[in-house]
Amino acid sequence: MAVRVSHSTLLERDEPRSHLEAALKSARLGRGRVVSIEGEAGIGKTSLALSFVDAHRHDARVFAGGCEHLATPEPLGPLRDIARDSQGRFSVAATSQLTTFESLQRLLIAGREPGLLLVEDIHWADDPTLDLFRYLGRRIRHAPVLVVTTFRNDEAQARLAALWADMPRDCRERIELQPLSPSAV
Repeated sequence: MAVRVSHSTLLERDEPRSHLEAALKSARLGRGRVVSIEGEAGIGKTSLALSFVDAHRHDARVFAGGCEHLATPEPLGPLRDIARDSQGRFSVAATSQLTTFESLQRLLIAGREPGLLLVEDIHWADDPTLDLFRYLGRRIRHAPVLVVTTFRNDEAQARLAALWADMPRDCRERIELQPLSPSAV
């Protein structure tokens, strides 16, 4: 992801940013989490996520992918982005979804710095990608891993409500962005 956003350009996002920083600090201590940045279209989810990820490229191993708004979503599309950028350290298995999930988990926990995984626009995710979050949510609880997602919540999303319900409560957090104040606009 080539887009860079400076943290100093974000208005009224200090509290959500501090939640992300606390989650990364927790991951550094071996308490992995899945954090979802949620809000309506255009509210600044991507700007916040990219600002956070950019600020930690020097002290975390960053991996990023995104879901696409396709009529027929590509299975595990975000992982294909990560595979392209991983310089051969990760690939999507042709025969087994579980093998792919295990491989990604190993990639995230390998190394001295924590693994920081960003997956954008999970409201467009295919079912195997949602299964990935279920898998990671149960396995990174005691690992130096932070998974950050962005999610447009201004549309009914029963599939995502079920996803959060399936994850252990102690390893997930939802950050709902509020609209900017009139003075910030």
